Amino acid sequence: MTPKDLASMLKVSGTTIYRIVESRKIPFYKINGGIRFKQTDIEAYMSKNRFEPFK
Repeated sequence: MTPKDLASMLKVSGTTIYRIVESRKIPFYKINGGIRFKQTDIEAYMSKNRFEPFK
């Protein structure tokens, strides 16, 4: 998955994705200078950052 694909999936800007990558908060792969993500890594990241609503 490319940064553009991930930004679209999460409904955030590409800049936000690159900020997350720069801060090393999400696993990524560099292939020939391009950044790629695995679906399972994204799902784990989202689960880890999930919060329950207040009651």
